[in-house]
Amino acid sequence: MNPGKTPAPRPSYKQPVMIIDDNRDILNALEFLLLSEGIESIVADDGLDALKKLDTGKVPCLILLDNAMPVMSGPQFLDAIHRNPRFASIPVYIISASGDFDGAAQAAGISGYIHKPFEPTRILEIIRRHTAPSPVAGLARE
Repeated sequence: MNPGKTPAPRPSYKQPVMIIDDNRDILNALEFLLLSEGIESIVADDGLDALKKLDTGKVPCLILLDNAMPVMSGPQFLDAIHRNPRFASIPVYIISASGDFDGAAQAAGISGYIHKPFEPTRILEIIRRHTAPSPVAGLARE
C-alpha cells in the first residue's frame, strides 16, 4: 500500500447473482468468489428453494444453475421461471460436469453453460458481463 494514497473504492453492485446448486462446496466457492468482487449472492440448494427465494426477495441479474439436483432439477426450474414474466428474461448459465450444451443452449432458453470443474476467471467474466456497478459515492484521492 502506498502511504498518502487512498485506495480506490470497490464498486458495489445493484443486483445480486443467484447460485443454485445442491453441492455445498460449489455454493460456498461461488459465494466467496462473488463476495470477493463485492457482489451480493442469493444461494439455493435446489430449484424449488430458488423459486421460493425469487418470489420473496430481490430479483437477480444473473442465475448460475446446476443441471442435476434433487427436488427440482435445472430443467424444471428453467421451465418454471420461463413461465413467469417477472423472471423469464433473467440470463441463466447452466453449471454441469456432464453434458455439452453448446448447440442446445438457445433451445433450452439458457445463455450458456459452464463445465465443472470451472475456472474462477471464466465465472467472473460471465458475471461482469451481466452485472452493473452502482455509482460510487466520492472519488479516490490521489
